[in-house]
Amino acid sequence: MKVSAKLVGSFFILFTYIFFQGFYQFWRFVMAKTDDEEDIPDFPKTLEDFKYYFNEEGKLRHLETDEPFNFVVKPDNPKFNQKRYEALGNIITEHVYKLLEDRHLKKINIPVEADPDEPTCFFYMSEDALDKEKLLILIHGNGVVRAGQWARRLIINDCLDSGTQLPFIDWGIKEGYGVIVANTNYNTANDTKDGEEIRGSSSPEEHMKTVWQSFVQKSKASYIGIVAHSYGGVVTLDLAIDHIDEFRDRVFAVALTDSVHSFSHQYADDSVIDFYRQRGKNWASSLDVLDTDLDSHSDFCPTVSAGTEKHEYTSYSSMKSIFKFMSEKYQEMKEAAEGEETKTSVKESLEEKTDTEGTRSQEESEANDTEKINSVTKGKEEISMSKDILKADVSGEKSSTEKGKDVEVPMSQSEEDILDIEVSVTDNEGNEEIPMSQDFSSSQTDVDMNSQDPDGKQKEEL
Repeated sequence: MKVSAKLVGSFFILFTYIFFQGFYQFWRFVMAKTDDEEDIPDFPKTLEDFKYYFNEEGKLRHLETDEPFNFVVKPDNPKFNQKRYEALGNIITEHVYKLLEDRHLKKINIPVEADPDEPTCFFYMSEDALDKEKLLILIHGNGVVRAGQWARRLIINDCLDSGTQLPFIDWGIKEGYGVIVANTNYNTANDTKDGEEIRGSSSPEEHMKTVWQSFVQKSKASYIGIVAHSYGGVVTLDLAIDHIDEFRDRVFAVALTDSVHSFSHQYADDSVIDFYRQRGKNWASSLDVLDTDLDSHSDFCPTVSAGTEKHEYTSYSSMKSIFKFMSEKYQEMKEAAEGEETKTSVKESLEEKTDTEGTRSQEESEANDTEKINSVTKGKEEISMSKDILKADVSGEKSSTEKGKDVEVPMSQSEEDILDIEVSVTDNEGNEEIPMSQDFSSSQTDVDMNSQDPDGKQKEEL
């Protein structure tokens, strides 16, 4: 098979081109590395030294040109540009810390009782957070972001409002919440890659567990709301799995933004899934209109559109919807709790009323018994007196007859029977209680001892 010279020449030209392109790229890589090692300076430590500032709209601008941040300073040295960007990012982190402190949030160290030489990290908490009835917890995602940030890229390239948690903090304080701002990515000494691991904060999950167990559990808050972005959703689900009973009792809402949690991979049971179905919502990146319901076959948490396809922008774009969701869920849980309190109060009131009525009924019964006893005693005394009087009258009449007529009148059987008549005293309800002699001074039967029939026999008038 013969190959034409033209075809051979074409292959030669192509081979030569590929060879020189590869050699050129290799040379650029070597030269860029050399330049990095020789030319990368120590970058400024403050915004002013970097010649940048945040204007009134929270946008980062150059002090001299008022232009936005320019990433590409050296087109032929991408590593230099990246190092410069990271240096500015560290300054941004310190700047956001200061903005948190300007809002009277305090820096709280972890571990709580650290040894003198032990490395520590920190998170932020409002001064009276643990004494508030409501508590708002903010959890950022993974990576370079620190407390108070959603996305460093947005802080530098867009504005503070979209890239930080400041609007959420301001809303929470205005609504009467205590605020906790987690710092889950601060895991090593001095916040360096090769630093010693920090006890109680060696990972984002451990950091949040420490915050929960050492502070949230001890707080007075009955109503807790959580907002978490990206990997913060993983941290929140991990926390819910370990403390599901507390979540059911105290957490009224979990608002997630483009969360990457997984119920199956994190081994969430049915109780956790039910909790998220009732009190959770995830605003996911999507081109659909904000709050449009999204199908999620692998997630049990209700999912809606964040109104943006940019992952890092989801927290800011869905912010107002999150505030509305939090307010509604808070109100639902509060009304449910008040309903339970009302039921408990009514039940206690009824029990107290029943006890009081029982006591009163017992006292009245005892009083009635005493009255009856007194009445019976008095009746007995009156009957006794009546008997004595009756005997005296009979004896007097007999004596008078004997003296005046010298005639002995024997006492009839009726008279003897009168003295021995016994009647029964009944209570108010007509129940026979105590048998006793009838009181002739007030009885229904009156006997006239001076009234006799023509035959000399005693006559009774009824």
